Amino acid sequence: MIGRIIDLIGVSVRDPGAAIAALKGLGVGRRESWLTIFLAASVGAIMSCLLMRTLPGAEAGMDRLASQPMGMALLQVGAAALFAALVDRVGRLFGGTGRFDDALLVTAWIEVAMLVVQIPQILISIALPAIGGILSLLSFALYFVLAVQLIRAVHGFRNPLLVALGIVGTVFVAGFALSLLAASLGIMPEVFA
Repeated sequence: MIGRIIDLIGVSVRDPGAAIAALKGLGVGRRESWLTIFLAASVGAIMSCLLMRTLPGAEAGMDRLASQPMGMALLQVGAAALFAALVDRVGRLFGGTGRFDDALLVTAWIEVAMLVVQIPQILISIALPAIGGILSLLSFALYFVLAVQLIRAVHGFRNPLLVALGIVGTVFVAGFALSLLAASLGIMPEVFA
């Protein structure tokens, strides 16, 4: 099973259209995509919490979040839902042809792919903490490449550079909008509190 997932990660990078077709061939619909996101977020949150408790010198700001895996999982599900909505809306705004169900499928697949990458990353980080930062950068790079390639396939875009720029721009705009919303609700990060 893990071998098939790793193979599909490779296909997602090389030929994202074939990867999406393979996922659709498994009969993954909207309901299954949501269930996959919830499951991946839950397992990922538990693993992250275990890592935070295991590694000496883990970020102090993450202590409170690490002690609440359910809150961490809900935060990850919310982020995945926002990601899927933005993939759908922003992609169509720029002439893409994708649908929300396809964006949700891609989001669920990225969550599973990153979970599979996170397992060895955590084990190696526990055994060799000095390498943990490098592995985090590499997993972020994989996440970004998967996002670019799969969004291209969902919306029929040809230029990966423009998709990458669109993702970066969307992250900045969404981050700014969310920070304004948080400030208007009186929710401030711990750093400023």
